[in-house]
Amino acid sequence: MISRNLLRTILTHSMKVSARHSKTNAQRVSHYDHYSYVVVGNEVIEGGRNLTRNTPPVHWGYKDYQGIHSELSAYMKASGLLRDRDFGVVNVRLSRNLKLMNSAPCPNCQRMLRSLGGKWVVYSTPEGFKKVNL
Repeated sequence: MISRNLLRTILTHSMKVSARHSKTNAQRVSHYDHYSYVVVGNEVIEGGRNLTRNTPPVHWGYKDYQGIHSELSAYMKASGLLRDRDFGVVNVRLSRNLKLMNSAPCPNCQRMLRSLGGKWVVYSTPEGFKKVNL
């Protein structure tokens, strides 16, 4: 399981990036910023965020969302570093005022992560974090 210290580090990083991106509304993807981090053991391998600009018009998971979900973005960056190792993913979703929001992966992202070797996802909720095994 992921350590509290690593989870705190991930949350702090997400808040800093979100605050930096919120300075210009043009950089905001939506009302929320969604970040995913690929974790092996107790180490972050790579991170990604939801992307809509310069991406193909593909519906991935949600009918009204076109773009790449943060889970896929993080995995694409980390794939060469994983070397067939088991991994987990930490999802963080922040509102404009940096409050934790629900970041449970969509069913398509869960299937994708499971098929690529993912073992678990820890995701944010307004009450804290929850874990789901894949």
